[in-house]
Order: sequence, then C-alpha cells, then structure tokens
Amino acid sequence: MRGGPGGNVTIQFSTIVGNLDFGDGEKPGGVRVAYGNLIVENSIVAHNSGGDLENYPYDPRTDAWRQICLAENGPDLCGPEPSSEPTWTVRHSLIGHNRGTPLAEAPLGHPDSDGNLVGGPVGGAIDPRLGPLTDNGGPTLTHALLPDSPAINMGDPSGVIGGADLPRFDQRGEPYSRVVDGRIDIGAFERGVPGDANGDGKVNFVDFLILANHFGTGQGWAEGNFDGSEDGTQFLDFVLLANNFGYEQPAPGGVAAAAHASVATLAVAHGNHGIGRSRPELIGDLLAGHFGEWTL
Repeated sequence: MRGGPGGNVTIQFSTIVGNLDFGDGEKPGGVRVAYGNLIVENSIVAHNSGGDLENYPYDPRTDAWRQICLAENGPDLCGPEPSSEPTWTVRHSLIGHNRGTPLAEAPLGHPDSDGNLVGGPVGGAIDPRLGPLTDNGGPTLTHALLPDSPAINMGDPSGVIGGADLPRFDQRGEPYSRVVDGRIDIGAFERGVPGDANGDGKVNFVDFLILANHFGTGQGWAEGNFDGSEDGTQFLDFVLLANNFGYEQPAPGGVAAAAHASVATLAVAHGNHGIGRSRPELIGDLLAGHFGEWTL
C-alpha cells in the first residue's frame, strides 16, 4: 500500500506477521507507506523481517534508515524518512519491535498511554503468541491467539461492538463475535470461550460432536483445538469444553450464562435412548473412550 503526499494509510483490526522483505524495494515485508501518514489501531505487527510498514520518498537503496529496514530480522514498523514529514498514530496495538520508529518501549504489563505493547532492544521483542495459520472457522485461514497471548483483552476498552468503533465480527465473519469476555482482543482474531468450536456464542453438545469428529486430527479452533497444540485436538480440549459447558455469550450489556456451574447437563441421545449427562459423567465417558458413540 502506498499513500500519496498528504494521504493516510489506516490499518485496523489486523494481524501482520511472518513477512519478509526481499530487499529489492518492491516486495515489502508487510505494508509500505510512501509519503503518507500511518495509522495503526487494534492491530498486531510482529515477527516480520526487513521492515513491514515503511515510508520512503526517494532512493530506497542509499538512505541509511532504509538500510535498517532491509536488515535481516529487521523491525516491524520502520521509518519515517525525515523529509516526508509523515505522522505516526498507533493505538491499542502490539508492535513486536520498535527499531526505526518513534515509539518508546512498552513491555508486557505496562502499556503506553495509547494502550500499545511495544518491544525493543531493552526488554526484547514481544511475542504475540499466535497459533499457526490454519482453519479456525470462516472463509480465510487465520492465526488464533494462544491461551497466553498478551493480545487477549488488550484492545480499545472504549469500543462499542456493532457501532462506529468496532465491527460486529472478527476476520472470520459471522458468527465469530468481535468482543468476547467484555473487551476486544488486539489483532484480526478474537479468542472465544474454549469449547465454543463453531463460534455461535454457546458451549453445547454440537461443539462436543465437533471435537469428537476431529479427535487427534483437529488443527484449528473450528476443529476443537482450543489450546493450539501441535498434536491436534486432544483430551485437554474436551476438558476445556466440559469446564465451560452451558456458557452462553451475552448480548451487549447483558449478563452471561454461568460458564462454570457446578453441574451442567448434556441433553443427548446414546443409541436409541435419550438421556442427560452431567459434567462429571461426561468426563467419565471421555476417559472410558465412549465419546465416539454420542450422536444428536
């Protein structure tokens, strides 16, 4: 992307990771902004090489700042080139490394005044803790936030879902809500409640069937791999589902159904017999290897 003189390039609710600048001035690691002003909001920019968001008004191969941008394992946000006089606006974002930017380091647990987490030479680069690019639901592949991701619940706290501030859904589209647990996550992906495989805002027997059908093979959230394990959907994912069974995402301003009730009941059919299964009974079934027998 290139912004002309006086123009703006705005990046919102995005994840820009794992990109490489080939060093020929035509294939940037991520996004190149020529001349214009840069606005980054609620986005992750990390794990890129050669500079991802650059301003270069002329001779990209001789300017000293450009050489920083092109260095292997270079910064995530690079620039600005002084003569272009661009402005930087970065809010509620996670920037892996601040080299080549006017941004001060803001380590984990200590966001800056604009809500950013920014890595740098003193504290080191910040790892956004993302899963692999895979099918987490929706029409495109995405990077899921792992359970320990610092991007969880660190987006703009004043945003209102469905309004001018926030979209209703994350990159995956409907039904994957843009806000779960009261506050938006940074980046393109909103981490849901573990157990809600289909993203409908509920943890119920439909999700249980998704896990059972992908046991040992599921690689993404939509296949029940909630912890991002490289081993695929495993027993721990069933335990996560069982712990949250009965959860229901509240409407904006509403109150969530209890996600950790003492006993939750599954209304299921086992063979030709309709029965109810409590959470302890469900876990017992899983331990006994009976999960493959359950059907709607």
